[in-house]
Amino acid sequence: MDRAEEYNQIAQGIVDHYKNGTTAQALGTLQVPVTSYTDPDRWDHEIDKIFKRLPLMWR
Repeated sequence: MDRAEEYNQIAQGIVDHYKNGTTAQALGTLQVPVTSYTDPDRWDHEIDKIFKRLPLMWR
């Protein structure tokens, strides 16, 4: 299956869920370690990779 067919299949699934009033379900609960939110090195890395790569637009 090429990428376009895969995207079409995903889009069709979204349309089907909309029409049926359903949603896709995960197999389980995602657990995120607390350190993902409290680690200062991770914070610095995310700031560098997300916020310092492109200028932020202020209103």
